[in-house]
Amino acid sequence: MKKSFILLGALLVVFALGFSSCKKSKKKGCMDSTASNYDSSAEEDDGSCTYPTPSASQPAGYTPTYTGTYGALVGIKTVTTIDPGFGMPKQDMTLGTAVAFFSENGGSSFQDAGTVTIKNASNTIYNLTKQSNNSYVYTPEATNTTGIDFGSNNYQFEATGGTWPAFSDWNYDGFMTIGEITSTDVTVGSEYVLNFDGLSGPSSNTDSLYIALHSPSGSKFKMIGRNQMTGNTYTFTTAETGALGKGTGYAQVVGIKYNYLTTSGRTYYKLNETVRTKMITFK
Repeated sequence: MKKSFILLGALLVVFALGFSSCKKSKKKGCMDSTASNYDSSAEEDDGSCTYPTPSASQPAGYTPTYTGTYGALVGIKTVTTIDPGFGMPKQDMTLGTAVAFFSENGGSSFQDAGTVTIKNASNTIYNLTKQSNNSYVYTPEATNTTGIDFGSNNYQFEATGGTWPAFSDWNYDGFMTIGEITSTDVTVGSEYVLNFDGLSGPSSNTDSLYIALHSPSGSKFKMIGRNQMTGNTYTFTTAETGALGKGTGYAQVVGIKYNYLTTSGRTYYKLNETVRTKMITFK
């Protein structure tokens, strides 16, 4: 009888071990589909989810807005500082682009101006591409990666005409020169001083600076007259940075030279923009 009890106990132990060994463990992993490391096969969340750092889209230059009937002719130099490292000197790379648009209702819609071109002082002609909304944009091509060569800073906008009449006009106003942005990252909710190395070029009372911070969740900017600048800095307040989100974004300084022409009852606003942009972190 004693042997029977021992045998029965042994069988129960073997059965328990066999049952527990057949029990399948759940696969652990990140179960949040918005996470960078989401695992669709995970059955139990292990708290390992990670999320991408929010980032802002790289901003373009300043886009003007006007009322009534007008044409806007914008030449743009985008300057990027390249640091090759290894003790080698930094280099500025310049990209030339252009934008044109024509409206009879304050910018609510744009008019077709036919073929729109830019010709520089060396008589090189660049064709702007008409967009679906009838605005015109020049973008660099594979055979011309640096875009428009503004050369001596004199260039001609010309249009063959469509619903908007044909026109031709030279711009002799030149571009500002803006030095490298040297300020670093933004602490959200703290005062931030944006610094850049120098400002030069032909000056007039109509010159302006567009100074901006672009974060993943919004932007703060200020348009000020060049003559209002004290040194090469601009300070954003704690309230202004406090309204911005954390992540990757941009500091930007745009120098704008402005003029206008009135012909045949239509006003053409002529802008030359020098754009300096630097990627920074909002933390």
